[in-house]
This record gives sequence, structure tokens and C-alpha cells, in this order.
Amino acid sequence: MAAEVRAVDQENRTALVTHEALTELGMGEMTMRFIVVDGVDLSLFQAGASLTITVIEGADGFQIIRAEPR
Repeated sequence: MAAEVRAVDQENRTALVTHEALTELGMGEMTMRFIVVDGVDLSLFQAGASLTITVIEGADGFQIIRAEPR
């Protein structure tokens, strides 16, 4: 999904992201905090960056499992 990074917490590997609607999860477009899983390049997550991300709902909340620049 298309997303724009708002802020990053490097220490806790989380990112505040504005994303397009996630119809399969019943969510409209919104801004929310995601966990960025190990193995995803955290350096891509800079405030203002436009990314394409893949998200899953894990035990600890929504997690970004893949990211690439748009």
C-alpha cells in the first residue's frame, strides 16, 4: 500500500505512517504507528519519505513486513 512516513522511533523500530485505505482490514486512510520488523531496512523510514509497504496484523499490533521507495 502507498504510505508516507511522518516520524520514526529508531530505538523501538516503529514508524508513524499515513497510509491509504486498507479495505481488507476495514480501515480508511489514516495515520498510525506501525512496528517495523527486523529485516526491513529502517533507513528507508525518514520523515516525508513515500514508500510502498506491506502490513500484517501480528500479536503485537500492525507490522510492516516489507518496504520500498515509491
